[in-house]
Amino acid sequence: MAARWDGSTWRPFGTRIAPGTIAGPTSCAVYQRQLYVGGEFRAPRDTTATLLLRWTGTAWESLAVGRERSQVYALATYDEKLYIGGEFAGLVTPPSPPLPPSPLLSWDGTSIGPVRPYTTEGVVRSLEPTPSGLLVGGRSGPSRDSPARVTLLTPSSAQDFPGLSGDVFAVAMHDGRIETGGSFFGSSTSSRCRATN
Repeated sequence: MAARWDGSTWRPFGTRIAPGTIAGPTSCAVYQRQLYVGGEFRAPRDTTATLLLRWTGTAWESLAVGRERSQVYALATYDEKLYIGGEFAGLVTPPSPPLPPSPLLSWDGTSIGPVRPYTTEGVVRSLEPTPSGLLVGGRSGPSRDSPARVTLLTPSSAQDFPGLSGDVFAVAMHDGRIETGGSFFGSSTSSRCRATN
């Protein structure tokens, strides 16, 4: 599932999750000097999947389990937390307190919670920390032609940049502008907008 560059070649890293597990890693990040891997990891015919793993130094530890149609697409470290973007039909671990529907969660090293005020439906597919805040890209609704999601998130505010329809798969800040790439309706495959300080 994971590989590490030792200076001259790639070598397998870590241990197997469990025999027969279908592994679908989509993102990784380092938080508090530990490696996290997000994605979808499930056993055949299982209705739930592990969404977030942490390498303890000897084994992979499961931190979040979701029902079908749940998957982590992006991880990023920002404001002393690990942000988790994806599509979550329902988290069954941790079991309490119940989490409201949210495509953006955060992990503080102890527990997972929704990111407020960013608690809405949709999908988060990309996260990019910048000096101005955390860039969030994705889709705001359930269908492919729903409004695209481009948000600059800070610890105290969330600034949206509307005007695109579809999915944002990649987002970055360059020369004071937000650059996005994705699958958009009624526009080219990439777009840009000015970020305000």
